[in-house]
Amino acid sequence: MLQQTQADRVIPYFEQWMKDFPDYNSLAKAKKTDLLRHRSWLGFNSRVLRLQTCAQKVIEDFGGKLPQDRAKLWALPGIGPYTSAAIMSFA
Repeated sequence: MLQQTQADRVIPYFEQWMKDFPDYNSLAKAKKTDLLRHRSWLGFNSRVLRLQTCAQKVIEDFGGKLPQDRAKLWALPGIGPYTSAAIMSFA
Protein backbone atom coordinates (compact mmCIF):
# COMPACT_ATOMS: atom_id res chain seq x y z
CA MET A 1 0.00 0.00 0.00
CA LEU A 2 2.87 2.35 0.66
CA GLN A 3 4.54 1.96 -2.68
CA GLN A 4 3.15 5.13 -4.22
CA THR A 5 1.07 6.66 -1.41
CA GLN A 6 2.04 8.67 1.65
CA ALA A 7 1.89 6.76 4.93
CA ASP A 8 -0.62 9.06 6.64
CA ARG A 9 -3.08 8.50 3.79
CA VAL A 10 -2.66 4.72 3.91
CA ILE A 11 -3.22 4.17 7.64
CA PRO A 12 -7.06 4.08 7.67
CA TYR A 13 -7.14 1.80 4.61
CA PHE A 14 -4.52 -0.52 6.10
CA GLU A 15 -6.42 -0.71 9.38
CA GLN A 16 -9.64 -1.60 7.55
CA TRP A 17 -7.78 -4.18 5.44
CA MET A 18 -6.38 -5.85 8.56
CA LYS A 19 -9.83 -5.87 10.15
CA ASP A 20 -11.43 -7.48 7.10
CA PHE A 21 -8.54 -9.81 6.16
CA PRO A 22 -6.61 -10.58 9.36
CA ASP A 23 -5.07 -13.84 8.14
CA TYR A 24 -4.28 -15.96 5.08
CA ASN A 25 -7.56 -17.86 5.29
CA SER A 26 -9.77 -14.79 5.18
CA LEU A 27 -7.73 -13.32 2.34
CA ALA A 28 -7.68 -16.59 0.40
CA LYS A 29 -11.45 -17.02 0.65
CA ALA A 30 -12.45 -13.38 0.01
CA LYS A 31 -14.56 -12.45 -2.98
CA LYS A 32 -12.55 -10.68 -5.64
CA THR A 33 -15.02 -7.81 -5.60
CA ASP A 34 -14.35 -7.26 -1.88
CA LEU A 35 -10.59 -7.27 -2.45
CA LEU A 36 -10.83 -4.83 -5.33
CA ARG A 37 -13.13 -2.53 -3.35
CA HIS A 38 -10.44 -2.24 -0.69
CA ARG A 39 -7.83 -1.32 -3.26
CA SER A 40 -9.84 0.84 -5.62
CA TRP A 41 -8.37 4.07 -4.27
CA LEU A 42 -4.81 2.75 -4.78
CA GLY A 43 -5.05 1.25 -8.22
CA PHE A 44 -2.75 -1.68 -8.95
CA ASN A 45 -5.67 -4.11 -8.82
CA SER A 46 -3.56 -6.93 -10.20
CA ARG A 47 -1.40 -6.76 -7.06
CA VAL A 48 -4.27 -7.50 -4.71
CA LEU A 49 -5.33 -10.43 -6.87
CA ARG A 50 -1.78 -11.80 -6.80
CA LEU A 51 -1.75 -11.31 -3.04
CA GLN A 52 -4.85 -13.47 -2.78
CA THR A 53 -3.29 -16.14 -5.00
CA CYS A 54 -0.19 -15.99 -2.82
CA ALA A 55 -2.31 -16.49 0.33
CA GLN A 56 -4.00 -19.48 -1.29
CA LYS A 57 -0.61 -21.03 -2.14
CA VAL A 58 0.68 -20.42 1.40
CA ILE A 59 -2.33 -22.32 2.74
CA GLU A 60 -2.14 -25.14 0.18
CA ASP A 61 1.62 -25.62 0.02
CA PHE A 62 2.84 -24.51 3.46
CA GLY A 63 -0.03 -25.20 5.84
CA GLY A 64 -0.85 -21.52 6.27
CA LYS A 65 2.64 -20.46 7.36
CA LEU A 66 4.86 -18.27 5.24
CA PRO A 67 7.99 -20.25 4.32
CA GLN A 68 11.23 -19.12 5.92
CA ASP A 69 13.31 -20.18 2.94
CA ARG A 70 14.01 -17.38 0.44
CA ALA A 71 13.80 -19.68 -2.60
CA LYS A 72 10.36 -20.88 -1.52
CA LEU A 73 9.24 -17.30 -0.93
CA TRP A 74 10.50 -16.29 -4.36
CA ALA A 75 8.42 -19.07 -5.91
CA LEU A 76 5.17 -17.61 -4.57
CA PRO A 77 3.05 -15.51 -6.97
CA GLY A 78 3.92 -11.82 -6.83
CA ILE A 79 7.09 -12.30 -4.79
CA GLY A 80 10.36 -11.68 -6.53
CA PRO A 81 13.95 -11.16 -5.42
CA TYR A 82 13.45 -7.79 -3.70
CA THR A 83 10.27 -8.73 -1.85
CA SER A 84 11.65 -12.10 -0.75
CA ALA A 85 14.76 -10.38 0.62
CA ALA A 86 12.63 -7.77 2.41
CA ILE A 87 10.46 -10.47 3.98
CA MET A 88 13.55 -12.36 5.13
CA SER A 89 15.09 -9.28 6.71
CA PHE A 90 11.97 -7.77 8.33
CA ALA A 91 9.70 -10.70 9.08
